[in-house]
Amino acid sequence: MRLEKKKLFDAYEGDEPYIFVSYKHDDRDKVYPIIKQFHDAGFHIWYDAHLEYGEYYADKIDEKIEGCSLFVVFLTENVIKNAENPDEFMKIELQTAKEEGRRFFPIFLDDVKLKRMYRSYLGGKQSIYRHEYGDDEKSFIEDCMTIFKDSFDLKPDNDIVVEDSTGIDDDGNNSKLIERPFPAYSGTEPYIYASYAHDDAGKVFPELKRFHDWGLNIWYDEGSTSGVRWRKEVENAIVDSSLFLVFLSVNAVESQNVRNDIFLAISEDIPTLPIYLEETELRYGLRLELHAVQAILKYDLPEDSYLEMCRKDFEMNGFVMSDGSDDHYMYVCCTHRDADLVFPEIERFKNMGYNVLHHEGIANGVGWNNEIENAIVGASLFVVFLSDNAVDSRNVRNEIFLAIGEGIPILPIYLEKTELEYGLKLQLEDIQAILKYVLPEDEYLRLCRRVFEIMD
Repeated sequence: MRLEKKKLFDAYEGDEPYIFVSYKHDDRDKVYPIIKQFHDAGFHIWYDAHLEYGEYYADKIDEKIEGCSLFVVFLTENVIKNAENPDEFMKIELQTAKEEGRRFFPIFLDDVKLKRMYRSYLGGKQSIYRHEYGDDEKSFIEDCMTIFKDSFDLKPDNDIVVEDSTGIDDDGNNSKLIERPFPAYSGTEPYIYASYAHDDAGKVFPELKRFHDWGLNIWYDEGSTSGVRWRKEVENAIVDSSLFLVFLSVNAVESQNVRNDIFLAISEDIPTLPIYLEETELRYGLRLELHAVQAILKYDLPEDSYLEMCRKDFEMNGFVMSDGSDDHYMYVCCTHRDADLVFPEIERFKNMGYNVLHHEGIANGVGWNNEIENAIVGASLFVVFLSDNAVDSRNVRNEIFLAIGEGIPILPIYLEKTELEYGLKLQLEDIQAILKYVLPEDEYLRLCRRVFEIMD
């Protein structure tokens, strides 16, 4: 018997992070009971059951994909059977999600293999296989929801407790608290596989972001290593990579996952580049495997020497990089009086992997004002921290007027409730802003990151 729509729920239409569900309508009897359980557990779910086909159907789908925090796709025999159909709507949804930089989570309801087209979107992504659970529906649902929380940072309204789910990865670390710098590469071009201990994510992600900004394709596990199938995806990603990059530290040596990655890469003759984050004693057979492999001692090198060595190694392995002259960066504007509030935010943005420039990074001198002007004009995004102090600062006002005059995208972040004066109201009142002083910390960071990703 087919499910009645009245037994389901309204698709989510609020401002909180939500999951977009992509599925073939012929499979709704399989899909609906599953997403209903996600919904009942407190996750925000959007699906198209309430839409009528018509002029605005595709526009609504595009809008909801663009705004979602996670794109969940249900894969079945029906989906794979229609993979070659150029008008298959799920393929259009996948393409839109990829163009918008959405994160993917494939759920296999049948024991099927991805065809080439779907591999280009979903290959290497963490996934889950319903048939492996047999009659244990409860564990399947719990594992899905654990992945939503641990790997994709989605918090259910009912923050339920799932048995044996600690939020800690296989290494016993808490990498889910660190922002992911970019989606892992999933195409067919040469790419770098990056291995690291999750406890080092705060040190590693800025480096990966830097390398990614050089134009390099990078695959990394984005913070979760759960399930036999997921480890198989990791193995395939290592074997198919053109360079194996491993960030070594005491944490990495103690990580069974990192050691397994290294042993597999060496056995498959994948070119290997170790980068030492700190002085580290190699144990558990790693010394034998890595003693003859040329490494980069990041902890013992000046920044420019470290970067030069990285570039040379990447070039030796056939990777072509940008020269850095067109790297994106954001310019941060603030008043000196707010330095204690703003500088920690600047460091936070840098730790998230973004290139940040502000007046403290520009040397004083005769040409200081010209350097400021050039920095603003060359920026991809102009971030201004607004307060009563900032509004009263002539320098801040001049920088805002210059950015607007040059057509630089602007993100105002309000540190406090502020009355705009001196012509600023006319310039800024129609620009979408972030009210940091009224937002919860996680929502503030989510909004910042979303703007940064759009501008990147």
